[in-house]
Amino acid sequence: MSVKASHWAWQQALPPAQKVVLLALADHSDDNGKCWPSVRLLAAKSCSSTRTVQRVIRALQDAGLVSVKSQPRPGSNAQTSNLYTLALSIPPSN
Repeated sequence: MSVKASHWAWQQALPPAQKVVLLALADHSDDNGKCWPSVRLLAAKSCSSTRTVQRVIRALQDAGLVSVKSQPRPGSNAQTSNLYTLALSIPPSN
């Protein structure tokens, strides 16, 4: 958990669903804003469905607050959890 990332996430003016998913991401990120929680874990932490979390992550991407990189599982075509990077350099929106 990064206090820096959590503080940054709290400063963003967002609708409730986006705010709580961003906070869940921040709760798992390092001081560089990088984390890789599963969508299922984010859904559980935010009391949302996995579909809602996927939709919210796209909205956070569109807002430039989060970037997402798919990570293939080594040695197979399967995918592991995405790498999320929070845009900690973006100043607070409120």
